[in-house]
Amino acid sequence: MIEVRTLGGLLVLQEGDPVQLPSRKAAALLAYLALNQGRVLARTELAALLWADTTSDHARHSLAQALYSLRRCLPTLVIDAGRQHIYVPETALVVDVVRLKGLIADGSLLDAIRLYEGPFLQGFSLPSCPEFDEWQELTRSEIERTIWRAARTLMESAEKSCAWDILEEVTARALLADPYDEAVHRRRLIALAMLGDIRRASREHEAFTKRIRTELERSPSPETIQLAERLSRLSQARDTGVRDADSSELDWPFVGREAELAVLRDAWREVRSGRSRAVAVVGEAGIGKSRLCQRFLRYAVLQGARVLEGRCYRLEARLPYSAAVDALLTGLRPEDIANLPPAWAAAISQLLPELAHANSDSVAPAPDETARRTLFEALARALESVSKRSPVVVFLDDLHWADDSTASLLHYLARKLRACQVMFLVALRPEELGADSNIGWLYQEPASFPLFQELRLDRLPRASIEAIIDQFEEQTHLRIPSDVRELIARRAIGVPLFIIELLKALRDGRGSEEAVSCGIGEGVRDFVPAVINDLYARRIKGLGNEALEVISALAVLGRGASARLVSRVTGRSIAATVQGVEELLSRGLIADDNGTLKLPHDLLREVVYRSLSPARRRMMHSAVANALVAEADTRPAMLAVHYDLAGEREAAYSYALRAAEVSERVYAPAEIDFFLRMAHANADSDEDRWRLQERRGHVLYRFRRYREADEIFRELEAHYRAIGDRNALLACEVVRANIRAKQGRIPPMGMLNSLQRLLADAESLSQERSLPQIIKLLAAAAHDVGSQDVVLEMIRRLRHIAAEAASATVAAEALTVAGSLSGLYTSAREGLQYSKGAVRNARRSGDRAVLIHALLARGSNWLHLGRLCEAERDYRRALELGECHAIIDYRNGALNDLAILLTERGQFEEAAELLQRAARHATEAEAWHDLLFVEINRSLLELEAGDLDSAAETARAALGISGQVGAWWAQATALAVLGLYALERGQLTEANRCRREILSLFEGRDFWVGDFSYAEMFLARLAAVEGEEEKGLERLDRAVAAYEGRDALCWCRLQLERARLLLNLDRAEARRTARRVRSRAARAGARPLVAKAEAILDRLMVKD
Repeated sequence: MIEVRTLGGLLVLQEGDPVQLPSRKAAALLAYLALNQGRVLARTELAALLWADTTSDHARHSLAQALYSLRRCLPTLVIDAGRQHIYVPETALVVDVVRLKGLIADGSLLDAIRLYEGPFLQGFSLPSCPEFDEWQELTRSEIERTIWRAARTLMESAEKSCAWDILEEVTARALLADPYDEAVHRRRLIALAMLGDIRRASREHEAFTKRIRTELERSPSPETIQLAERLSRLSQARDTGVRDADSSELDWPFVGREAELAVLRDAWREVRSGRSRAVAVVGEAGIGKSRLCQRFLRYAVLQGARVLEGRCYRLEARLPYSAAVDALLTGLRPEDIANLPPAWAAAISQLLPELAHANSDSVAPAPDETARRTLFEALARALESVSKRSPVVVFLDDLHWADDSTASLLHYLARKLRACQVMFLVALRPEELGADSNIGWLYQEPASFPLFQELRLDRLPRASIEAIIDQFEEQTHLRIPSDVRELIARRAIGVPLFIIELLKALRDGRGSEEAVSCGIGEGVRDFVPAVINDLYARRIKGLGNEALEVISALAVLGRGASARLVSRVTGRSIAATVQGVEELLSRGLIADDNGTLKLPHDLLREVVYRSLSPARRRMMHSAVANALVAEADTRPAMLAVHYDLAGEREAAYSYALRAAEVSERVYAPAEIDFFLRMAHANADSDEDRWRLQERRGHVLYRFRRYREADEIFRELEAHYRAIGDRNALLACEVVRANIRAKQGRIPPMGMLNSLQRLLADAESLSQERSLPQIIKLLAAAAHDVGSQDVVLEMIRRLRHIAAEAASATVAAEALTVAGSLSGLYTSAREGLQYSKGAVRNARRSGDRAVLIHALLARGSNWLHLGRLCEAERDYRRALELGECHAIIDYRNGALNDLAILLTERGQFEEAAELLQRAARHATEAEAWHDLLFVEINRSLLELEAGDLDSAAETARAALGISGQVGAWWAQATALAVLGLYALERGQLTEANRCRREILSLFEGRDFWVGDFSYAEMFLARLAAVEGEEEKGLERLDRAVAAYEGRDALCWCRLQLERARLLLNLDRAEARRTARRVRSRAARAGARPLVAKAEAILDRLMVKD
């Protein structure tokens, strides 16, 4: 067999041995004949190809000589040479180019690519034969085009399927065809990096850069330079936050997870297009979750991602935001925070003082749900800002051990950043989740709201196990018999960690049966831990004392540590500690990550920890805590946990209190409660325990865990009543009253009576700070029962509190509530005066939250007076203050009030946008009362804009919410919208039903407190439809009189409804009324009211 290889040079083999051809022209002739097998060639064609510079006779003679020389050196070559033609049979030669084309035609692209060793006849030329050179160049170009098409198809397929080994191979061949192709070079760098060979990628890039600068006299493209920078960052795990989970003394192949990696890459593609994605990688211990995620993170970094990576630890499950803090510190930079408005930066500095900016505003800690949302919002804004510059991946490993604060923050960010280039990736073991864990809800939410996509890892198939064993054999030069392979596959049950540990046991020379045959339990779940426990126990058993103490210290610490810290925990010298570390490193039992010593897997930590006796555990927890005290950055929570596990009550009590205080500053309710309970368990006196219970109750109340809070305050009430502490008793009763009001557990009249008693107690005890709060609750209860006298009395008391208050803050709060109530119940002008005083006092107090509340109250009174410009100024100022200073508690109120104002002006589009924002914020906070306000106002906006169908649909939704929160005023307005819709559609039966329900709601109440103008409009129109215009006018006259001086816009709406009814009864009065409303509405800028007035006047003109 004669083989002719023309790719990458010319090589001729006969029966596998190289053949030296007699001359370059004989070689050229053979190459031409090889590529033209099966084709009859004219002698004149060949002569002109190779001897065009001689006479025809000389050319024919030279051709004959060349053929003769080929026959001599290739005796088996079949050449049919006639006088005029030469023919080589189609199968006479085996030619790489012919095989390559055949493979491509058959679709075997990878096999074809593997044949390509370089350009056609590389390094071969005949300068004196231009015709041959032209043929050679044309053939080379055709082959390179063919190779490029095949390579492009293979590269795209390999990238899509995450087949990085194939991509590396194909790019190498493609660069042989065009060594300056930067797109292929970039793909090759990515393939090498994904295979873990980052150093080789860096070397190849340096060579590529040097080549194009030398040979093409230019620099690489910006895209190539960017990728090189990412490679550089990737090689420094500390800078990128990406740990190399693949690193070990053996190179374990990444097999069996290509489909799952493709899922992550598809999600990443969506993220880069501007849509956030959240993926939870779930599976049992050792299944390869971390390795899959690390492989993906490597790819994301190469794509320009900013990676924020953290890990949860079992012993830190009560450290607030533990993993989140780690992740944020790995990926956020001080300039990211400095670019935020100062107030948002200050909120973040409470959690991340390491990133605090010198110019940040100081923010006093406020451990309640509002402040917690402020922190969450600030972090969301930081991530959103970063994602505008580069896409972000937030990765949290071992999330099953996350604290509740981290879970809540992750949930908030994943919802909030849905339209940003942010990907949330978590890895967890579902079997570790408790029944009440918040983590499970992240990826097990109802199908209507799938927050996290679940990516479940199954056990590896047998083929993947075999691939791992094959790679092990290749690297260790050990041969594993088929029976041992079978045993490994059976014992490891497809769990990658188990496969690796069993193979390591073989490598360490303990013999196949001893290493692999472990006790079998009753079932798979019992069997798997037994296998690994036995393997780790065997590996630990022979350790020296120094190594055993080091690994025990790391197990008790629960996370990575420096050799210096381990030395302090064990009490051994640095030299002895290093000796133990070196032994552990040599056995692969720990890893050294830039000076941080770590256990490679949590299963090993558990095995080591369980091997310690209870007494030794307590002793080591004490040693760990004492060593950590000297560390400047140790969080009190960690010390509290270790001292508690050590049984050192006094220290545990002290640090648990500090941990609770830190948790309050970062708004972590579950962790506050956990550490307060820890302090309670370690407290020495009953007095301390009751004090801690009260503190726990306030924490639970502030974070809306009302049932638990109520139980604690019920116990505290009994205690304070027994010891006769009236002040403490009153405080407990006020909190319980708040809880009952929020939960609607007692009727409004019962609430009213209870609050009146509490008010009397507060006044007798001179508890100034609690009075405005009690009065506000009392006024709300009085409003619900329609007791106007009580509300008016509360206004009087609030005025008195404001006049006598020593604190500007208390005066501002009292006047704010008085202003709001007066605007509703007495006079908008009176309410305006009170709210103006509230603004003045709020400014003196310096409390921006109080100022925002006061501005909203003043804006509402301006609105009631028809002074829309002044109202808008106050509303927008309140929004601006909240935005600038990260105060979000009143954001919903400001958005809602401003939307009402814009609706009155006819700016429906902007109003709808504000209401949409308000609805989103209310839904995120689960503030259903706030959401009810939004939905009612949205239905009125749609009604005014003429979209009756949408208005009716929104009103029905509002009715559903009002039934849940028990707001009768909302039901009345929603029924009015449905009634107006029914009248417009001629549905009189439905309209009458709405009227009956509205009148039932009004019964026994002052139904003109608040905006009931739409309800009165509906009742008047229905009366007119039924021919009872006089009755409708009589009701409208009473309502108009009630709103005079209290709400100019309601007054205008009702007057226009009077004018409508007067069209057929008293045209002159109808005209006067419409003109008066038009004039007043025009001054206010209420364009829809102006348009309605003009429509009535136009109808009157037609009638005249």
